[in-house]
Amino acid sequence: MISLGAAQAQTNPSINKVEADSRPIVVDKVVANPEKFKGPINVVGRSAKLGSSDHLFALSCEDECFSMPVRFSGAPPKPGTDVIVHGQLLKESNGRYVFNAESVTPKK
Repeated sequence: MISLGAAQAQTNPSINKVEADSRPIVVDKVVANPEKFKGPINVVGRSAKLGSSDHLFALSCEDECFSMPVRFSGAPPKPGTDVIVHGQLLKESNGRYVFNAESVTPKK
């Protein structure tokens, strides 16, 4: 399992053009090559609980072999929910990557 490190899924009524026009990237592609992804992106995956923080959850692939931590200021989605997160992948001072989500929406 590779771990790069989320919220009752909420729909953001003010989705901007970047969000609307960007095709979601599957989480395993982001985890496999995080340096490749700069700027705002959409990532699709399944939410999972990550520790006790209310503002941190994991986004994993369907078989849960890859996951990355997601930081979101809203309530995290229910574990097991397929979601699309919009935001940026950031490298922290300890060298780990965390996805800083601006929005979390249920996958349709």
